[in-house]
Amino acid sequence: MKRNAKTIIAGMIALAISHTAMADDIKVAVVGAMSGPIAQWGDMEFNGARQAIKDINAKGGIKGDKLVGVEYDDACDPKQAVAVANKIVNDGIKYVIGHLCSSSTQPASDIYEDEGILMISPGATNPELTQRGYQHIMRTAGLDSSQGPTAAKYILRR
Repeated sequence: MKRNAKTIIAGMIALAISHTAMADDIKVAVVGAMSGPIAQWGDMEFNGARQAIKDINAKGGIKGDKLVGVEYDDACDPKQAVAVANKIVNDGIKYVIGHLCSSSTQPASDIYEDEGILMISPGATNPELTQRGYQHIMRTAGLDSSQGPTAAKYILRR
């Protein structure tokens, strides 16, 4: 799982910056729940992102440029997620890892898509997220609509 996260982050950023001017540092927003009812899931996301960024930088970064993680708390709250997304836009960050919850990812992704910001969600499972024809929005988690049938198949094989 750790290798997949690093590969996804590196690939996402390398693809995105292949057509843009290079800078010494590449800022990546990491957005999740630092507070609220699922903060423990946010801790895992932030720890994984920190480690992936550290590992990528230890291998020379992305085309020689260092990644810098900038952390934001959306508490898995849609209103807070919109405020965070607007802050990311104002901060000039072009790459986002997060949001965790579908309810916060959906409204934030509208802002990112409008601004051309590349976002990959490690936890949003609502099928609509990636069925809207957006070009800058991706996910790593399985869809809500496939989790039940997949779990049932697994249980029946046991």
